[in-house]
Amino acid sequence: MAHERPESLPLGRLVVEQRRRLSLSQSDVARRVRNAAKAEGRQSGATKQWVSEIERTGRIPHPDGLRWLAVAIEVPIERLVATADQQIRARSVPRDGQQLTSERTLHGAARLLPFPMNGQLPPMLAGGLFTPIKNGEVNGVSGDAAAMNAFRAADRQVGGAHLYATVVHYLQSQVAPRLFGATADDDGPLTFCAAAALTDMAGWMAHDADRNVLAQHHFQHALALAGIGEDSQLRAHVLAGMSHLALHVGHPDEAMELAGFGTAKLREGPANPELAARLMALEARAHAARGESAACARLLLQAEQTLDTVLPAERSTWISRFDEGSLAGEAARSLRQLGQLARARQQAERVLTLRPVDRARSRAFGQLVLARVLIEERDLDEASEVGRDVLDSTQALGSLLVLRQLQRLRDLLAANRSAPPVAEFLEYLDEELPRRMVLYRSFSADQPS
Repeated sequence: MAHERPESLPLGRLVVEQRRRLSLSQSDVARRVRNAAKAEGRQSGATKQWVSEIERTGRIPHPDGLRWLAVAIEVPIERLVATADQQIRARSVPRDGQQLTSERTLHGAARLLPFPMNGQLPPMLAGGLFTPIKNGEVNGVSGDAAAMNAFRAADRQVGGAHLYATVVHYLQSQVAPRLFGATADDDGPLTFCAAAALTDMAGWMAHDADRNVLAQHHFQHALALAGIGEDSQLRAHVLAGMSHLALHVGHPDEAMELAGFGTAKLREGPANPELAARLMALEARAHAARGESAACARLLLQAEQTLDTVLPAERSTWISRFDEGSLAGEAARSLRQLGQLARARQQAERVLTLRPVDRARSRAFGQLVLARVLIEERDLDEASEVGRDVLDSTQALGSLLVLRQLQRLRDLLAANRSAPPVAEFLEYLDEELPRRMVLYRSFSADQPS
């Protein structure tokens, strides 16, 4: 009998083989699972019987349990997810040319994507901003890719809080059934890539609404799915998002490590100079957060030179572009943090030159960096004018990150309220902020923790 490849083993047999290879008992594995949960500040009820049931029946644990099990038996989470998916597909019953899966099994499998498969569009977007494109091809582009591009274009204008629920609905109603065998799917790894890219997008949208724990959860799932899809550029892209999030929450060392992982993954090929430059810029920001100006300057220059490289034809369908405007934004943040105000101002103004008015959020972030620089230069009148421009240009933008930075701007200007231009801007800001915050209370109520 031919030797069966490890990748084709059902989940139970994979656990048995790994446990024996590591000379572990079922109790040892259960203890390791509990320890992995404890390391995350969580609890697991894993027991010897729990491990035995997985080995005997191929029972698929919930997503957290699957992740902790991967740690316990020392295999990549991507491999466990792939094995679980393969097992679900094998249990499906063909009928009339369709692959059918029991509702219970499908629901459990779908939890590997952290989206409920109830088929209901959340109330926040019951009217719908637009109808997601179903799978198939649109002008030669896969339906998933076309939908992603539509989401991305809308996100640039109206922000993540408006669109998060729609992306989640697309994942649960259009992608998850194909991913876990409820409907026929001939795309194979491409479906995992689509799931990864859209889950990554959901992470960015959650981040835009300042739901950073939720964003991290999405990014972790996106990374595992991208690994199954075998797209190195997509994995590097997700790692870049995780690096940005680490910088946002004040963990520059972690951000630097994640950017390094992304760069290493990108070296596996094919090359993508834009993505390479983005990872360099993120590493530069991490050095800036640590006060390391020389390393930051070196990486920003290297990123600029890399960005000038001709983009190869093998660019992944699933990743967003990183251009001169993007690099200018990253550079402006780094230079302001290092106190290099003249150069930071120059880069922030460059963002506004390169970004058209329909890129409302990107322009707003550039303007907010500029306003911070102007305050540090004591040009309070001009800073107030820039702040007013941000308020005027973001009336339809659902970005809590922009509002948080406007609140920070208010705090920085509060001591100078006696100056007429400052007072006028602060009065305008105090009127606008409560009205705009209503959206985010709705977002928090509708979304999972």
